[in-house]
Amino acid sequence: MASLIEVLIDVLNQESEVYEGLLTVSHEKTQVIVKNDIKRLSEIVEVEQDTLTNINALEKKREEAVTDIASVLGKSTKDIRVKDIVGYLEQQPEVQKELSKAHDRIISCVGELQAVNKHNQIHCSLQKE
Repeated sequence: MASLIEVLIDVLNQESEVYEGLLTVSHEKTQVIVKNDIKRLSEIVEVEQDTLTNINALEKKREEAVTDIASVLGKSTKDIRVKDIVGYLEQQPEVQKELSKAHDRIISCVGELQAVNKHNQIHCSLQKE
C-alpha cells in the first residue's frame, strides 16, 4: 500500500501545482477585468480551459489512487476520502504527515482560488453595469 500512498501524494502535489498556477492566472484576470482588456481576458480564459483539462486528468488519477487504497483497506470508495486515508496512517507518522500536508495544500489553494473567482465575478458584474 505504501506505493499507492506515494502515488496519491504525488498526484495531490501535482494538482496543487496546477491549482497554484491557476490561482496566479486568476489574480492576473482580476487586473485584466479591471482594465477591461477583452483580448487578454480571452487569452486567460483559454489558459483556464487548458488548465481545467489538466486538473480533470489529475482528478481522475487521484480518484483511481483512492479507489485502489480503499480496495486494499477493504473500504467502499463511497465512504473514503483523502482525509480518511490520512487517519488510517497513524502507524506511519512520516507518511501521514506528508499526505496530510499535500491534502491541506490543495484544500487551501482551492479555497483561495474560489475566493478570487468570486471576486472576479463581482468585478465582471460591475463592469457590465
